[in-house]
Amino acid sequence: TSIAQRTQALTLHSLGVKASEIEAITGMKKSALRALLLRAQKRGYVPGGPIKDEHVANAPKAGRP
Repeated sequence: TSIAQRTQALTLHSLGVKASEIEAITGMKKSALRALLLRAQKRGYVPGGPIKDEHVANAPKAGRP
């Protein structure tokens, strides 16, 4: 998913939109939404609060550059 999709999904979730509706709008599966919420919270996201770049950023790539 793109950073824009992840940001949109978090925004919709914070507004109380159901996961099935978020999936229809963003294309993000419910399991991916749950994983996004957990990852964003580990990065400092508070549901209902502002969404920062680091909350939805891509994870660093493993391995040699």
